[in-house]
Amino acid sequence: MVMNKSIALWAHPRSMSTSVERSFRERGDCACHHEPFMYFHYLVKFGTPYPGFDPEIERPRDLHQIAEMLITKPEGLDHVFFKDMSYYIIDQLEALKLFMEQITSIFLIRDPRLSLASYAYLDPKFSLQEAGLEAQWNHYSWLKKNGIPVMVIEAETISTNPQNSMMMMLDFAGLPFIPEMLSWEEGRIPDDWIQAKAWHKNSLTSTGFNQLTNRDPDTVFEKAQQALPHLDEYLKHHQPYYEKLKAAAIKI
Repeated sequence: MVMNKSIALWAHPRSMSTSVERSFRERGDCACHHEPFMYFHYLVKFGTPYPGFDPEIERPRDLHQIAEMLITKPEGLDHVFFKDMSYYIIDQLEALKLFMEQITSIFLIRDPRLSLASYAYLDPKFSLQEAGLEAQWNHYSWLKKNGIPVMVIEAETISTNPQNSMMMMLDFAGLPFIPEMLSWEEGRIPDDWIQAKAWHKNSLTSTGFNQLTNRDPDTVFEKAQQALPHLDEYLKHHQPYYEKLKAAAIKI
């Protein structure tokens, strides 16, 4: 059975997207998928997984098979939710146009000083593209150009006001709010997190939306940049895209 709409959370790494995914998993009425286009991007386009990624053999890797999976409602569930990265499919948007028209797209962003520092801690060799914000902006712009509705929300907004943030996201997606989305059981690992569980320690040890760091972003970034000087170039590249997306983000 094919749905008219599925809900996509388009994120960049270290933007609290896994916590949002965890929230949707608590609904009980959603089939949830964790970065399904990662299989196409890393295993088909580049032929190698990223550090800490242990691919599941049975997961689809073909671009269109993945898209079909994400608009197909499993028996007994009412909705489909997936979180993914725009940079996985940014060069495939025209090929995925019908798919993009069938889903509800929400973009999640976080201050790149903090997301880059966090990413560098887990993978010091990540690429400029993998920082993700440029691809998000290009993806967002493509959707707007094609008349496809889109929402942008900041991780900082969700962190400080999770209930109202989730209610606004759900209203945009056409789903009712369920209070159970605000808390979950610590340590329970969803099946499709196992292949990359090293990246999700914060979500695995949390019981709800944690407050993001209250440390000064400049101080956090400078410490990371001292160890990895090229992060300064990454920040200068992605900051303008972040600012554009931030200007489009909902306010609560």
